This record gives sequence, C-alpha cells and structure tokens, in this order.
Amino acid sequence: MAKARTPRPLDTGSSAKSARRALLIAAGSAALVAPLAKAQAQTTGQSSVQDKVTACQSLIRRAKILTMVTAWPTRLAPLHRAASLLAQRVETLSDGKLRIKLYAAGELLPAAQNYDAARDGDVDLVHSFEAYRAANRPGLHLFSSVPFGMTSLETQSWLVSEGQRFWDALSKPTGLKPLWAGDLGQGSGLWTKKALPEGERLSGLVLRSSGLARAIYKRLGAEAVRLDDQALKGELDANNLDGVEWFGPWMDQELDLDKQLSHCYGPGLTQPCQIISLLVNQNTWDKLEPDHRSILSTAAQAVGHETWMVFETQNRIASARMAREGLEKKTFGRDLANALGAATGEVLAQTFASDTQAGQAFASYARFRQAALAMAETGSAAFQRARLLPFQFAI
Repeated sequence: MAKARTPRPLDTGSSAKSARRALLIAAGSAALVAPLAKAQAQTTGQSSVQDKVTACQSLIRRAKILTMVTAWPTRLAPLHRAASLLAQRVETLSDGKLRIKLYAAGELLPAAQNYDAARDGDVDLVHSFEAYRAANRPGLHLFSSVPFGMTSLETQSWLVSEGQRFWDALSKPTGLKPLWAGDLGQGSGLWTKKALPEGERLSGLVLRSSGLARAIYKRLGAEAVRLDDQALKGELDANNLDGVEWFGPWMDQELDLDKQLSHCYGPGLTQPCQIISLLVNQNTWDKLEPDHRSILSTAAQAVGHETWMVFETQNRIASARMAREGLEKKTFGRDLANALGAATGEVLAQTFASDTQAGQAFASYARFRQAALAMAETGSAAFQRARLLPFQFAI
C-alpha cells in the first residue's frame, strides 16, 4: 500500500494555494493603478483620447512590476520604513521602469506563508530576517545573527570576501536569491523584571527571544519562547514573562520595554548584528534584465547601509533618552556571560553538524571571526579601552 504523502508545512492543499493565487492576481491588477494614473497626469491637456490610451499602454509595457511581502507589519514602523524606502529607491533608479508593489505582513498573506509564496513564484520578493526560515536550513542563521559572533561591520566584510557565495549556495535549494538589505546593529541585551540570579544558570525564568538565542537560554535552564510584538505585549501585561530580548534600544523603547521592565543586561551578546535580507524568487532574478538586477542589488545595498546608519543613530538617541529617564544599564556577570558563551559553542556545533554545506559555511565564518578578533585586540577593542581612560576630552 502506497504511503500517504505528508503535506508540506504551510501548504494545506490546492484550495489554499488557489486562494493565495487569487489574492495575488487581484493585487497585481491593483499595481497597475499607479502607472495608469501617472500616464494620465502626463497627458493632461491632450485632446485625443487615443493619445492618453497610447501613453498608458507605453508606460505599462515599459514598467516591470515586482511584488514584495515583508515579515513585519506596518506598526513596526522602523522596519516597514526600510522596506518602503527600498521600493522607492528601485523606482527612482530605474526611472519608473522597475517598480515594487509593497505589502506589509498580513496585508496580502500571513507572514508565515511568505517563503512558500516566494519559492512558488506567487510573489517576487521577501523583506525579512533569515532566522525566520532557518529551521530547515540551519546554515541561514549565519546571515541573520550569530550569538557571540561577528559585529555588523565584520559580517558585511565576510559577505564581501566569501560569505555571499555560501549564502547563495545555502539558499539556492529554496528557490530564492538572497541579498543583504540592512542591519539593525547590536541588540540591547536582556530586559528583566528583576535582577538576574548570581551564577551560571537561568533556571525557571521565562524569556522571550528568537533564533539561536532560544536554544542557548534553554541550555541554561530558562524557558525561551518566540512572540511577536502584539503577543509580547499581552504576555507582559499578564505578568507571564521574566525577561525579553527584542531588537535594539530604538525599537525596544518604541515597545515601552523600559517602562515595563526595570533592568537591562548588556551588551547584546546573542545579537551582535541583526541582518535584514531581501530574498528574490530565483526565476524572477534570472529573467530580470541585467540592468534591473544591478538596480535591485544597488538599491538593496544603498538602502541597507542607510537603514543601518539610521538604526545606529536612533539606538544611540534612545539609549541616551532612557539613561536620562533613570534606566541604569547593567552588564552580564562574568560567570553568566561565560556560561552563555559556552552554551553558544555547543548550540553552534550541534546546529551545523548535520549539514555539510552549512558546516563549510560556518567554518568560513569562524575563520573570519578569529581574524577579526585578532585585529580587534590591537585595533578597535584597544582603541575603545583607551577611549575609556579618565582623561578630559571635551572642555
């Protein structure tokens, strides 16, 4: 007797897929409204109806419209703005010949369906974090945030040297072409209701976290759960959480974590960087004109660096504001920090052991990290230590 085929996660049958396709077809029709309106505006004052029709048809023929879905709702404004800016920059660089129709999480599809929709070609682009789809492709964690790993600048340097090659190879079986599209910088650390216990354990604590950090906290005895912003607010209001790891000072303050949790332990050991990815359906990528591929890559890089700088700036502003309002930032105790580091080593070894390709990518990552550490010892880290000496810099 033939074994029954187990449905893929998030693919519940032809009816669900048909419904998704119907939504996307309707969205595609709506995407033509803007070009038509622009063409009509350009032909205002022309007496011939045929002139207007011809102008509309010409603009539509010249415009390539891509559909992009994101992993974040509009209420997460800093992240939504990054996606919106990317769409605007692509249109500007292409002089309107390449357009992106943007849908925030839940506007077109549930966010959990983004990757299936992109793989199947129902949408063209996904603006997201790689950790959100790394359950079945563990190597993708390297392109999101690696606890105790490399900083934003170090990770970008690795991508330029050889990391992008590994990223492409790991993502290819999923039918998606990955591009770096920004970074949120280093996370704040762990917000808690009360002081963390002394020692190396977090036994009994219920923490909100994500990615590889969840497995690390679990190794130290905590219960680590993943929650979106709305569920997080509900759990905090219900007093069900002992601690929260969110993004960075800017987004943490926008969520009022400083109002609800009285302690913040840093630095962000499990979030030394937080990469935003732009995932392109591989067939879409292959069929784009070379200049359109260049425009999409250039826009992702340019907006990515701008987004990174905005987050670095706003994180500093938010940190200073919270300090003025009385927040006393704490550092992880040496024993706990060391235990977190040791747990990280175990989790990373386990995560990448079962996948040869992921293991090769991690070996490359680890070599680059080691070189970055050696350089920092007499470079950036040494400079930071010297900068903290008690001399007077400003009068």
